[in-house]
Amino acid sequence: MARAVKTSIRQRIDLALHPFLCYPTTSMTYLQPLDHHILIRPLAEDKTTASGIVIPGSAENEWTSRGTVIAVGDGRLDKAGRNPMDAKVGDVVLYPKGEGQKALDDDIILPETHVLGTLDGEAFFPYWDKVLVELDLDDNETAGGVILPGSTIEKGYDFGRVISVGPGYPTMGHRQPVEVEVGDRVVFSQFNSMELDLGASESRRFYITRVSQDGIKAVITGSA
Repeated sequence: MARAVKTSIRQRIDLALHPFLCYPTTSMTYLQPLDHHILIRPLAEDKTTASGIVIPGSAENEWTSRGTVIAVGDGRLDKAGRNPMDAKVGDVVLYPKGEGQKALDDDIILPETHVLGTLDGEAFFPYWDKVLVELDLDDNETAGGVILPGSTIEKGYDFGRVISVGPGYPTMGHRQPVEVEVGDRVVFSQFNSMELDLGASESRRFYITRVSQDGIKAVITGSA
């Protein structure tokens, strides 16, 4: 018969304040996220200087951090049951710097809604209804060659092209479709988006945004 290990006062306080933390009755303490929470082990960021020198452990981006998913919950619960999780154990993900609650050691736990997506080399796959947009540096001409006067776009809004789209917001057992598709040219707000460093050329700038949070305003068609 296995001997139960008593939880410490600190563990009892943590469990009372944060019910998604789980402590087993074995000699090894671990965390099992509940609902749509995920457990992430942060990765040290490497930075390459202009001369090509790699500085281990330095942050590539002041807004985001990288980490490896080491445990996931069963999904957000609603009236239809559990909704699917985008995160999988072993995924390398991007999340806003400073997000989440520190758990055991340096691991952090946070809701999947706060995770931006999965990083695979220079490829990025957004979670939920998030959208990856590449800033169009030549933002005065539509795909059809129509010149758009600067006065038609509110200050702070930019043109961009959709690079990848999440699977949709999970609710009631299905995904709500995202209103844009890969390849769409869009008007979006940098103020309601987050810039990502995907390790591509310095001349390319990428933003993660959403239609539902006033990030993407419109899809540009080929004619005025």
